[in-house]
Amino acid sequence: MNKSLSNDVEKQMISRMKIELGNNFTVKLEGMFKDMAISEELTSGYKEHIARLGDPDPKRIDLAINVLTSMTWPLEIMAGSQEGEGNEAKKQCIYPAEVDRIKMGFEKYYSEKHSGRKLSWQPNMGTADVRATFPKVPSKDGHKERKHELNVSTYAMIILLLFNDLPQGVHLTFEDIQAATNIPTNELVRNLQSLAIAPKTRILLKEPMSKDVKPQDKFFFNEGFQGKFVKIKVGVVSSGNKVEAEGERHETERKNNDSRGYVIEAAVVRIMKQRKDLAHAQLITETLQLLAQQFKPDVNMIKKKIESLIEREYLERIDDAPVPSYRYLA
Repeated sequence: MNKSLSNDVEKQMISRMKIELGNNFTVKLEGMFKDMAISEELTSGYKEHIARLGDPDPKRIDLAINVLTSMTWPLEIMAGSQEGEGNEAKKQCIYPAEVDRIKMGFEKYYSEKHSGRKLSWQPNMGTADVRATFPKVPSKDGHKERKHELNVSTYAMIILLLFNDLPQGVHLTFEDIQAATNIPTNELVRNLQSLAIAPKTRILLKEPMSKDVKPQDKFFFNEGFQGKFVKIKVGVVSSGNKVEAEGERHETERKNNDSRGYVIEAAVVRIMKQRKDLAHAQLITETLQLLAQQFKPDVNMIKKKIESLIEREYLERIDDAPVPSYRYLA
């Protein structure tokens, strides 16, 4: 999201985490930095590719892309308000034709460099700089057009471009905008509130004017908009509910357990590989000690993982042992 003050400081922090907690804890964080470095190369490479094509379009959209590995990044958390919207959040967003052209161009460029990979676009995580021209109004210098560069979310950019070709005074309802864009309801409401209700960024006008956004509400392009600065950042209204819902909490716990399960298995195998034969109670104790710095494992989960390793023939029970014991199978 370009909110880091220093990548070097972040990398130093990850190095400290690796020393304290081991490679398993930091592998995804390091993968994120690798993705960002590769994305910078992809962006510059794509721009050079377009320049070689000699595209004469003066209005061509500049694209800066971040390609994120799905198994490395916490996309469910980053998606934020899309959580819990069911199938609606899985719908494909409808991009304006000029944006879709760039999107398809990059997909073609990427597939030629990396065959067999699939790109899944995340409009909820992007931003756009949009040049907006407002009609002439009387001023000290006569009648003068007002031009602003709006920094908006990708969703807000898609919404604003719908108003490009509308005749003066013609409106779009909330339902019209949703049908034309496929933006999830919660995201659409938040972005329309930012564009039509927030006093300093009222690029659109809403009728009736109220904080709530309803299906039949009408939206007009605000021809009389006046901003104090040439560059204006339009922030997205927060969703309000910062606390995980019950379903989200269970899903987070499930993913934590899955991730910890792999770490527990790795610890058990590491111990057994060194000790060859070990009593059940001793294996449980050593596993707890080995993982104490990372998290406190549940004993029942350790038992389940031992059973799973036996089923997959990493370990076997020692039948004639005086106490329940296991043997490592090379």
